[in-house]
Amino acid sequence: MSDEVLILMLFVWGISALVAGAIASDRRRSFIGFAVVTFFFLGPLGPGFALLATHGEIERSQLQAIRAAAKKANPAPLQPIPPKPPKQP
Repeated sequence: MSDEVLILMLFVWGISALVAGAIASDRRRSFIGFAVVTFFFLGPLGPGFALLATHGEIERSQLQAIRAAAKKANPAPLQPIPPKPPKQP
């Protein structure tokens, strides 16, 4: 493999690592973690994996608001559905 191709590959993988790290950082994930994994293992696929990653920690106030809204929408706890009696011939 020529030196130019190797340098181009390292450049593309480095840019992919930076993009994956930036996406991960926006999603409250580790910039360094995604950048390193992308650079050494995933290459140009790294930003796609970063886009598929779930969002990180939710702030406590947001979580409490979500729980309060869910409780307000359905104040009664879920009740099991009783089984149907067997059919009589």
